[in-house]
Amino acid sequence: MWVHRSGELYKERSIVIYEYHKGRDHTIPLNFYKDYKGVLVTDGLQQYHLVDKLLTDVTNVNCWAHARRDFSDAVKAADKKNPETVRQSVAYQALQKIAVFYNADTELKELESAERLQIRQMEIKPLVEDFFVWVKKQIAECAVPPMSKTAQGLNYQPGSIFKTIP
Repeated sequence: MWVHRSGELYKERSIVIYEYHKGRDHTIPLNFYKDYKGVLVTDGLQQYHLVDKLLTDVTNVNCWAHARRDFSDAVKAADKKNPETVRQSVAYQALQKIAVFYNADTELKELESAERLQIRQMEIKPLVEDFFVWVKKQIAECAVPPMSKTAQGLNYQPGSIFKTIP
């Protein structure tokens, strides 16, 4: 099942389309978005990245909620008997960093798109860029097990939606 929906900020006429196909071939979203111009926020499925490469007017960005979920799962699985250890974990720190720009962005939802984009560029973009610098440092220096949820979160590449979606 392929699900296509309009963004959460398009409240007046929200659209959700369920499209059943027997397969997961990249031609399915390629055909669906062939006349689309804009940003697709997706779950990281490789087929969407092919759409991004083949359709010049489409930009694919991975969803931040999916990146956050890996860190959240790691924190949930941590030993709750020692909360200080959990708070010092890379996964917990990642959640705290993501929460800062999530909260900042939530405050912008009622603004017009041009103003929202301007504030995202000035205030949130540096936070997101700092997050990516921090992630690269964690990957280079940290002994996170490579198959762990924390490692999956660190290696997931969410799009910088705060600078591309008005």
